[in-house]
Amino acid sequence: MLGTNAVAHATDLATWDQKYSVSEIFPTIQGEGPFSGYPSVFVRLATCNLRCHFCDTDFDKKMEMTAEEILTEIRIHKEQPLVVITGGEPMLQPIKQLIDLIHHRLKYKMVQVETAGTVWLESLNQTNIRIVVSPKTPEINHNIRTVAHYWKYVISAKDEHCPETGIPITATQSGGNKARLAAPPPWIRAVDIFLMPQEGSGEDVVANYRKVAELSMKFGYRASARLHTIMGLR
Repeated sequence: MLGTNAVAHATDLATWDQKYSVSEIFPTIQGEGPFSGYPSVFVRLATCNLRCHFCDTDFDKKMEMTAEEILTEIRIHKEQPLVVITGGEPMLQPIKQLIDLIHHRLKYKMVQVETAGTVWLESLNQTNIRIVVSPKTPEINHNIRTVAHYWKYVISAKDEHCPETGIPITATQSGGNKARLAAPPPWIRAVDIFLMPQEGSGEDVVANYRKVAELSMKFGYRASARLHTIMGLR
């Protein structure tokens, strides 16, 4: 946790008895980005290839679950209209087969996938998946750049920000050097770019919210409060 996890690598295609490494599955309110406010079921996968110093995933908390077991957990919270597959880095595991089951067996019309954008699964280029990329590195996978529907940035008032775009110039990786995080391609609309404050306490979090407001108004981006945190949810 917080930049100390073991770095993982992408797995092979799923088999019939495929197991997924899962941190937790829980109902909540999606607090960030384009689906903010949606009652959701979060499937938080437990592996990542990055080490972000502000990461909120507990990588020591993990369990091996089959797709059927994951569906059983989601079905318990069937009142929630959105399934969010996040991590860690969900693209490291063969989630296409899992998403197909969520669509066909549980009849969900849309699944949101949240990714840092460094890994790509070719099979995910389909209309009933909404990909939200939150860059944590200066470069991301080219395919992610062409298919991501929305972009999201974590904003800290202590970071520098590109004067032309407002995108953070920072070191998200433990021990990394400062660099501008990957920018959206030119066809992405400003209103499809979301800024959210980095978690903190006291004056720091107030300053982060103010920085989100400043950058959003300057560049036309959409401010995204951590709604779930405000509500006391995960």
